[in-house]
Amino acid sequence: MEHTEAVASQAVEKYVLREMTEEEALEFEQHFFTCKECADDVTAESVFADTARAVFADSKPIASEAERKSSFSDQIRAFFSVFMRPAALACASVVLAVITAYQGLVLIPSLRDGRRAGAPQQLFAYHLKESVRGSQSIVVPSDASNVTLSFEPRWEERPAKYSCVLETENGTRLAAFDVSPPAPGEPFIILFPASSLPSGSVVLQIYGQPSSQPNQTPLGRYVFDVQRP
Repeated sequence: MEHTEAVASQAVEKYVLREMTEEEALEFEQHFFTCKECADDVTAESVFADTARAVFADSKPIASEAERKSSFSDQIRAFFSVFMRPAALACASVVLAVITAYQGLVLIPSLRDGRRAGAPQQLFAYHLKESVRGSQSIVVPSDASNVTLSFEPRWEERPAKYSCVLETENGTRLAAFDVSPPAPGEPFIILFPASSLPSGSVVLQIYGQPSSQPNQTPLGRYVFDVQRP
């Protein structure tokens, strides 16, 4: 059997619906074993047919076997006739292209890099010591999105809120924010976006009142060097 003959005679439908004689089925099987297009059609339509058989069997238990077979065949043919129309095929191609693009550009990369919800992620954390000049350094990897910095409150004052200022050593402000005091005996732990820490010397200053007030002395001052490999 040639492929054009299989298409013209609706061999896929007849084979799936078991309307072929044993000789016709054997001849068609010999064809689709070497024809990928027909083999794919048989696989897809067999899955649909098996599912439809189960649905129709549950929904019409009183009908005779002959009636069920006739009804099933008619509805399968109607389904195939709709989806074999050029407009439907074009629409299906567009949908398939969109799904493929989404998988390639969004879904698969997110699964590959482990950023899906709940996936373990590496944490880059550093503990700072109070200093006047930078004698400590932290390394921010190129693929890090956040960096955690922790430090001990060495001062006696315990305000309800602290004001923090992150800036470069020459005074360029990188960030300003307020934090609540940690539990007694616990350190401050602050999560910074990696993009807020440029290469070079950086200063983190902690105030017990709004940092906008002039001439105030910081309670803590942490100087460290940021290295980016």
